[in-house]
Amino acid sequence: IPIGRPISNTTIYLLDSSLNPVPIGVPGELYIGGDGLAQGYLNRPELNEEKFVSIPTTRLRGLTADSNNGEIQNIRLYRTGDIARYLPDGNIEFIGRKDHQIKLRGFRIELGEVESAFNSNPAVKDGVIAIRESNGEKKLVAYYVPAEGSAPTTGELRDFMKQKLPDYMIPAIFVEVAELSLNPNGKVDRHKLPSLEEIQPEAEKTGVIPKDELELKLIWLWQKVLGIQSVGVKDNFFECGGHSLIAVRLFSEIEKTLGCRLPLATLFQAPTIEQLADLIRQGGWQSTWNALVPMRPHGSKPPFFCVHAVGGNILEYNDLANHLDSAQPFYGVQALGLDGKSAPLNDVEEMAAAYLKEIRQIQPEGPYYLGGRSFGGTVAYEMARQLKERGEEIALLAIFDSYPKGWLKLCSEDEAARYKKEFLQLRIKRHLENWKQLGLIGKAKYFLEKANYKKRKYKNLLWQSREKLGVGAKQSVNTTIRGIEETNYLAIKKYIPKVYPGIVTFFCAVEEICPEENLTGWQRLAQGGVEVVEVPGDHQTMIKEPCVQELAKALEKSISRTIK
Repeated sequence: IPIGRPISNTTIYLLDSSLNPVPIGVPGELYIGGDGLAQGYLNRPELNEEKFVSIPTTRLRGLTADSNNGEIQNIRLYRTGDIARYLPDGNIEFIGRKDHQIKLRGFRIELGEVESAFNSNPAVKDGVIAIRESNGEKKLVAYYVPAEGSAPTTGELRDFMKQKLPDYMIPAIFVEVAELSLNPNGKVDRHKLPSLEEIQPEAEKTGVIPKDELELKLIWLWQKVLGIQSVGVKDNFFECGGHSLIAVRLFSEIEKTLGCRLPLATLFQAPTIEQLADLIRQGGWQSTWNALVPMRPHGSKPPFFCVHAVGGNILEYNDLANHLDSAQPFYGVQALGLDGKSAPLNDVEEMAAAYLKEIRQIQPEGPYYLGGRSFGGTVAYEMARQLKERGEEIALLAIFDSYPKGWLKLCSEDEAARYKKEFLQLRIKRHLENWKQLGLIGKAKYFLEKANYKKRKYKNLLWQSREKLGVGAKQSVNTTIRGIEETNYLAIKKYIPKVYPGIVTFFCAVEEICPEENLTGWQRLAQGGVEVVEVPGDHQTMIKEPCVQELAKALEKSISRTIK
């Protein structure tokens, strides 16, 4: 619902959960300020703390302290609890209430927005969106009564939703019902909606039955890991709610049940049970253990090669590849050793050389377009440096919020110590600023997020110790991926970078706590300078919906500028 613009002497900001302004088109919570703002609730200090916030104007307007004559001023705002977004013309569109939001795999979703889009389908008489949980996984489920004379298939319903909403807001399951039961208030009684266990399997509805025992077993495994009964041989893994974590579980189950080990990247070539079964029958998985994965091999533009993060697999780049222009070829570069048979590489320079050997079979000479997120950015940097050393042209080196590992090793001891102290103080200062802006619940969540990060680091140390003692877990898909992750951590720790005689394009996640440290490091390493491209999100969310859409646009723009 469009609600226009703020009236005179009133200010409105749309902010994310970290109180940063959201880009145009991205939903945020509506905060209001100005001359008409009340002093607060009478004798309600807890409610005042929850509803009223004080935020530095530098944060809201992209200013620095110097632009305010050295003073940082605060602005007082009221948290409305409404969710809205900016339209391209500057007007504001109301989406719904924050208390009707759910969080699904890190994404905040307004159920009313999904429901509105679903009910705009002429083939749907009445529909409701609900959240269901199975095997610890939350899923969006669309229940609907078809319009008279209509019999939409799951594929048709999903395609319609894809035209309206981003992928992370598309229901994983569509359930046809005879009617939607109402409660005494005239609203849909969600308690009476069928559970996931009650949903009829897809094969029974469509008549597309598994051809053999292999397809039947794969259906059972998909049902197990996805936590749904409605699975058909032609259903797409990703469209059924699958993601990288579920893919690891699926392929671990396939290994235990069928005795064959597949790379996670197989899902790009065979995302359905029918296709996956064909691949297994042919033994096709044996020839796919290469670093280079053609995620989108076709297009008229020069190919972009994107290196895996520390976990080794490249499933996290699926959304980025899909949001790029259809003319843009996109190759993922996965870690060697994912088959559990060959040893993973434990040296960044060796990785770069091995990956380049495969890339040059696709593209023998430059200009090259390389990139990577986190750990992958460092490997891509080393690949670009080696290519430059051979006299090749690098059109674009895209670093997606990677820390410039090893840059302090190029500094003197005194200089390195000074930088460490300076950036540590800056991080602490930023954390305290964030902490002060949050209410009691927000402060607790903030603390738990940081505590969980430390917990993961201690788990990594424990895993390393167990492996050295020879008491690690039995070899499986999970342990193989974990082993590659730890090997990559050790490789990056010993890496000593050399100066790169070119330009680094650094895609800076604006929600990161201390981007200055990254920029300083890359400026030290790149002789040609650093081009900074700001994108929404933090180190993890920049590659996920909805932030990945802006990342794709920014990457497209950077590629287009360099094409001769």
